[in-house]
Amino acid sequence: MGLLGEERYTPPSQRGVLYFNTIPRDMRPQEIRLHFNQYGEVRRMKFIPFPKKARRPGGPLLPLQYKEGWMEFASASDAQHAAQCMNGQPIDVKRQRRCYGQLWTVRFMDGLTWDSLLEEAEGKRRARRAAEVEARKEERSMNEAYRRMAMEAQQQRKARRRQCEEVKVASHSGADARGDVSSASITADDGASRALGDTDRGATAKSASKSRMLSVKKSVNEPVKKKTAAATPIRIAASECKRLARKG
Repeated sequence: MGLLGEERYTPPSQRGVLYFNTIPRDMRPQEIRLHFNQYGEVRRMKFIPFPKKARRPGGPLLPLQYKEGWMEFASASDAQHAAQCMNGQPIDVKRQRRCYGQLWTVRFMDGLTWDSLLEEAEGKRRARRAAEVEARKEERSMNEAYRRMAMEAQQQRKARRRQCEEVKVASHSGADARGDVSSASITADDGASRALGDTDRGATAKSASKSRMLSVKKSVNEPVKKKTAAATPIRIAASECKRLARKG
């Protein structure tokens, strides 16, 4: 068994690779292997399916389809013969199949080995990953710049709001000070007017009391004068009588 396995082994440099530009619809890799096994031993295959976004053009998800693929033969001559026989030929399937009437599009890749294909695929994968990492870094830097700008704008808004509040507080304090001064002046004016009013009222009261006292004195002196005026003739008559008596 080991000897047979060693005899079947062929180095990668002696193998051949076929490239399928298009894959028939509703056909799977194992079915493609059955079609090409008649030309030689097929060792490895690699078929790339369409992504889900491409399989959903605007409606329901379409069945799994492949867009391209590679097939490795154990012998480069077998691979070249298979490409010459199958390229451009109609696919041998039943009429009910969706791929009925389609043609094989396959060509022999001269000088291409499976290892180089893997290396190329790995290089593409690495390049894609590097591009994704670079895009993420750029997006992260853009996000950081946007966040920094947003923070600066927020700080500026806060500073402007703080300045406006300080101006409002200063204006309110100035208005309160002016109001206190005006209220103090109004209070002083009110006090002065009240003092003047009290003085006027005091003078008025004094004049009124004086007039009342004068009127009382007049009322008291008028009867006395009347009595004196009434008693004066009697006194005069008495004195005349005394004088006449002295003479007689």
